[in-house]
Amino acid sequence: MAKKHEIVRKKGIYVVTYSGVSTIGRNCYLIVKDGRILVIDFGIGFPDINTYNIQYMTPDINWLVRHKSHIDGIVITHAHLDHIGGVPYLLQFLNGKIPIYGSRFTMEFLKEKLKEKKKLIKAEPILNVVDSGRKYKVGNFLVEFAHVTHSIPQSMAVAVNTAYGKIVYTGDYKLDPTPINESPTDIKTLTRWSKEGIILSLLDSTNAFEKGHSRSETTIMRVLEEIIEEAPGRVIIGMFSSLVSRLIGIIEIAKKLNKKVAFTGRSLETNVRIAMRIGYLSPDQETIIPIEETHRYDDKQLIIIATGSQGEYEAALTRMARSKHAYIRLRSSDTIILSSSVIPTNVVHVQRLMDLLSFTGATFINSKLMDVHVSGHAYQEDMKDMAKLLNSEFYVPVHGYPSFLFQHKRVLQEAGVSGNRIFIPSEGSIIKLEPHRIVPMRKIKLAPQYVVASEILDHKEQLVTDRINLALHGILSVLVLIKRPVYEVYVYQKGVLSNTKWKELKPVLLKHLSNYLMGIKKQYQKDSNVLKNKTKVARLITSYTGKILKREYNVSPTIQVIIRKA
Repeated sequence: MAKKHEIVRKKGIYVVTYSGVSTIGRNCYLIVKDGRILVIDFGIGFPDINTYNIQYMTPDINWLVRHKSHIDGIVITHAHLDHIGGVPYLLQFLNGKIPIYGSRFTMEFLKEKLKEKKKLIKAEPILNVVDSGRKYKVGNFLVEFAHVTHSIPQSMAVAVNTAYGKIVYTGDYKLDPTPINESPTDIKTLTRWSKEGIILSLLDSTNAFEKGHSRSETTIMRVLEEIIEEAPGRVIIGMFSSLVSRLIGIIEIAKKLNKKVAFTGRSLETNVRIAMRIGYLSPDQETIIPIEETHRYDDKQLIIIATGSQGEYEAALTRMARSKHAYIRLRSSDTIILSSSVIPTNVVHVQRLMDLLSFTGATFINSKLMDVHVSGHAYQEDMKDMAKLLNSEFYVPVHGYPSFLFQHKRVLQEAGVSGNRIFIPSEGSIIKLEPHRIVPMRKIKLAPQYVVASEILDHKEQLVTDRINLALHGILSVLVLIKRPVYEVYVYQKGVLSNTKWKELKPVLLKHLSNYLMGIKKQYQKDSNVLKNKTKVARLITSYTGKILKREYNVSPTIQVIIRKA
């Protein structure tokens, strides 16, 4: 059995930036108190290069599984996939009914995700709905929640009480005084936390490079209404499926202008269904119509809201751009709005989507042309206001690339926070809490894991390394037919060399391999067991072939050797 980490063997209070501080996504943070673990968020991220059909990346699951008997519960701040998407994968490896806490919308969203992985999860978790301003006992922890405004309903900040003061994690937030369909950030509860004493705050760094205050969701509604009213035909809006408050604003515009709204995209339809189920969005059969019924209405009457603003290949808007959507064919009279920002890892995909949309002749509008999107994350002045409001003894910027975290530190210093009160973490950083001070400790060695066809794989797993090698270097197959007393050799390649170069190499390689096999036969003619050992012979051939390819053409493909009797 693997040795347990010292932070679960000793008394004390520790904060672990488990994931989410070297990239966008994969958010996960741990509070460890006297050997017990509270997990806050467990999100997914997207690989920088999606060439190998790796679907997602999750935080390291192995360390948590190794210490699963110490986990008291999981807290989820909100229902974005970069905070909640990895939970079903983690639950596959945890025994028992783990309690999970979050807002009603967040728990309903998690239910939908758990249904998709129902066969893989060993035990149903216990889902607990929380309210802003209330305290909850989670095993060894006393946990409080405060509503924060974000781009998805019912997002929460979290506070964990300790003997040295509260540990606060803001989650993703903005200070929007006029949000759509919900209350502003719960300043009253955050102020109370501050008065009761906060030793350490983990702060969202997503927009650390954006100056000023983030704008309110209501500010773009006037622009959207003007575009929709003046559009000559259908209005098709691509946006994040989680922007339920924006959906509600667009539905109100549709009512005012006597138009119909249709949704397309599975995640969007799921979020609308959840919002209706909890009463966040009222069903409106006069305004909301099924996507399959859009052909019954004049183009001027239609607003279609679609997933795919990030250029995802199978998402609704991308399928429209490729003329592959079941119900919608784009035409030049359409007005297409990308009401979203571009996630850094998706820049290439979004550019490809915009290029495809341009060929349709439709009018295309994005946030660079008009104010059709506002961020759900705090800008620099909001970050300063939050730091002053919390008045924490120490601050830890999280959620973002390292440059985001260091920029957030500069912003906090501009707000009057001294640099020795700000700690820049990396993945696996451990911070020990003591009275009025924090002590950085030796990091946990962690590595993100990959999701391929719903299976969790380590970064060293052969399937992952094989896909990367095949994509980068191609494959060369060597078929050896045993025809006593000789061997016949055949070679095939995919993605290694051009046809011209392969024609040059193939006869040379066949000659080398035939001679090498004869040499093996002579070398081991007195030891027939070696020659019968196909695995050993294949290994010898692989090594020899690799050396020839590297020497002759400086290529290093995956080499597959098959040995058969003729």
